[in-house]
Amino acid sequence: QVLFDAVRVPLAKVKSVVSKKLASSLGVVDGGRLSIGACSVGAAQACFEISVKYVKERRQFGKAISEQQATQFKLADMAGKISCSRLA
Repeated sequence: QVLFDAVRVPLAKVKSVVSKKLASSLGVVDGGRLSIGACSVGAAQACFEISVKYVKERRQFGKAISEQQATQFKLADMAGKISCSRLA
């Protein structure tokens, strides 16, 4: 092992090393962001499918709540947001 004490390193060399390490670190972070985004869209899709199944089964005032316009609007909004998330 070789150790140097009180050595002067040109600033250009220090910047070069730091920028290479920073670029490498940011590459790892970007990969993580992609994975988190993909998992989130998948989870949202699963929640949407569960919601659709539930509103078809649940009955209120003698009919399935899937027949109520407010519920249909909510599901349409959810589907639109999931679709937009896939494109982003």
